Amino acid sequence: IRHVPDYPKPGILFYDITTLLRNGDGFRRAIDAVVDPYRTVPIDFVAGIESRGFILGAAVADRLGIGVIPVRKPGKLPAQTISASYELEYGVDALEIHHDAVAPDESVLIVDDLLATGGTAQAAVSLFKKSGAQIVGLSFLIELNQLGGRSKLASVLASFNTPIKLMNIIPVVLTGLGVIVVTIVVLVEVRRWRRQRILASLLATFGPAVAQVQVEPRELVAWASVATTARVLFPDSFRELDAANGARFPFPGTVVEDVHARWTTQWLAWEREHDLEYKRQASRVEAELVRASGEDAPRLHRQLEAIEQEKLQRYQERYEEYVRVGRAIGKLEF
Repeated sequence: IRHVPDYPKPGILFYDITTLLRNGDGFRRAIDAVVDPYRTVPIDFVAGIESRGFILGAAVADRLGIGVIPVRKPGKLPAQTISASYELEYGVDALEIHHDAVAPDESVLIVDDLLATGGTAQAAVSLFKKSGAQIVGLSFLIELNQLGGRSKLASVLASFNTPIKLMNIIPVVLTGLGVIVVTIVVLVEVRRWRRQRILASLLATFGPAVAQVQVEPRELVAWASVATTARVLFPDSFRELDAANGARFPFPGTVVEDVHARWTTQWLAWEREHDLEYKRQASRVEAELVRASGEDAPRLHRQLEAIEQEKLQRYQERYEEYVRVGRAIGKLEF
């Protein structure tokens, strides 16, 4: 995701997702991250907010096999519309949907690329509230935590009596949701299936997780809570799985060690790429500064300062995540 200083106005740092969209594997994983929490949730429509939300919303709707509703800027829809205004971090705007886009009590998942102040998403929620629809969640690729958009949406949805699900990029399994889902599934199995079916279900549940944590180490920490909950519910089944596995199922010590090593390797690779990325950005601005006239120099110096500030901020956030996840992996005991 490319960062563009002073766009669309001076002082604004723009998060450009076109670099993600052109990466087939990255785009697929991004859509997977948005879709996964909702695969078993009854949803009638995905609502994509103009304009990058159109791309993401259409892909999510196609993956879920449902329709998509465009949430547009004023004057872009041909038929009668419902409108809601909102404040941007750099101005004022409005959103519209067709008055018959959704029927009362139909369910909607709202999708957009970025959660900043929450104004855009808040307006989208208001539009569907006017239509009598149920919001099953809101999903975003990026969240700017310092702007407080999450708290604004939480207060809006609390009065609407609906849940809020926020998915952040580059990501990951929601531990709490995972525990709830697996616990419900397992409890149903207790009533419906015999012991062998429980064993088969546990194998099916954790088999993909073992493979996935080799790719995404953060998920090992999330799945640890799921495994612990299931182990408490079915101690006899897990003893049998431990015996068959020759170690603690589903994550023996060798798996934990491998994931820890992979997490460190990923951090070092990210650190190198991070430094190169910002060196390239700074070099372009410095080259432009050499050719610039006197009146352009202050603007270019501000860009250089913004690049350095963003570099340090991203490094600090990523390093804190590296330390947090690394410590959690090191403490895992199954």
